[in-house]
Formats: sequence, structure tokens, C-alpha cells
Amino acid sequence: MVTIGLNEPVIIPHEEINRSKRDEELQRTDWTQANDSPLSESDQLKYRTYRQALRDLTTHENWPELNQEDWPTLEN
Repeated sequence: MVTIGLNEPVIIPHEEINRSKRDEELQRTDWTQANDSPLSESDQLKYRTYRQALRDLTTHENWPELNQEDWPTLEN
């Protein structure tokens, strides 16, 4: 919950928060898929897989009430 103005609570739905977090992570990793990315093909594939998992979050069984462990992680 976020408070704005004269202590009027504004409830931000989990879906909105999680979409925003996901979109920020996709944007942060956009460079990994560019043709001139310095990453190896195998590292680009790891990022591609990670980014697809981020896009697929909305089909997760816990969506939009995701737990930390529901979020994809980048394979090492």
C-alpha cells in the first residue's frame, strides 16, 4: 500500500507491481539480445530462456500473488 496526499491509502494491485517488476527486468536485459551483444551464443541463449520465463510469468499458477521463489532466475 502506498500513501499519497493527506494520508489517503492507495492500493496497488499485485498484478500491477509484478508486471512492472517483470517489465523492468526485461528492459534491463534487452541489450543481451542485440546483434552486437558482446555475449557468447550460449550466454545469449541463457538470457533468451530467462527472458521467456519472465514473459511467461502471467501463466504461473500463483499469478499475480507470486512468491520470491516463483520468479525465474538466470542460469549460471
